[in-house]
Amino acid sequence: MEEIPSTPYLRLMLIFWGCSTAFLIAAVLWVLGNFDPIDGKSRKIETVRIIVQRYELRNRSGRLHRNLYFWVRGVVKQGVANRLLKTESNRDYHEQTDQLGNRIMTFPIEQIPPYGSVIIENKAHLAVDDGHGREKGAPSALEDALRPEPLIESTDPRIVKLARSFGQADETQRARAIYDWLLANIRVANYQSRALGALKTLQMRKGDCTDFAHLYAALARAAGLPARVMAGYRYQDSTVMRPDDLHNWVELYLNGRWRIADAHGRSFLENEADYIAILRLDMLGQGELQGHRRYKISNAAIEVRQF
Repeated sequence: MEEIPSTPYLRLMLIFWGCSTAFLIAAVLWVLGNFDPIDGKSRKIETVRIIVQRYELRNRSGRLHRNLYFWVRGVVKQGVANRLLKTESNRDYHEQTDQLGNRIMTFPIEQIPPYGSVIIENKAHLAVDDGHGREKGAPSALEDALRPEPLIESTDPRIVKLARSFGQADETQRARAIYDWLLANIRVANYQSRALGALKTLQMRKGDCTDFAHLYAALARAAGLPARVMAGYRYQDSTVMRPDDLHNWVELYLNGRWRIADAHGRSFLENEADYIAILRLDMLGQGELQGHRRYKISNAAIEVRQF
């Protein structure tokens, strides 16, 4: 007759079985959570970093200024490879999001005394996911991203003719052909406050990051690729936003996902988590910040410094 295992032995067997089962379940959940069924690739584990926006509002006059408002663009809630978890601020604010997904933070300021100042500091906590553009495109957004608009003259015959020269290859190959053409034919110029637009950039064969983005978007739209121009910053780690780092790039809708292409910054579908968007450039839906890329103050007597 077979001997029945002792109670301590049974306990050890049960503990071993339980630990093995738990480990197996955890492994399966990890694979499911880090595997992209569309791309067929493993995703990188999300990490969190903090991006700081800091402003000084200074009253350089001898007068007391009351009932002020300061508007600032916040990091968008969902980027190609970044997701906003929360925003912390040292002052109360209220927030609105326009139809383009741009966040506008409004700070009411009761007063700034003569020669005094107010500091505003926002901390955006971002989940960084290099899973290649999990943000999907709504049908209306894709239609808008194919239409011509001021500075993106995608139906101009000269733009259309050039776009046709890139052929009818698949979406990614067409996007890459446009990127390579820009690198070979458009010279990088110093920053200028007034954007040239796609057509003038094509004619002059030079431009800054905004001009590169407008021309890229125009050629992409003319080639049947939804494209939108974004403004923001490019950082690898937690940091403080610096005003001189403001940058523009293009997001293209390729194979069911938004992807990032930056001919000026020489990056094609790479390092997408480095791109932190605060604004989709468009002539519509910018509310109180229409015409302002970063911020606006209700009283021109108050000097604003980002630092």
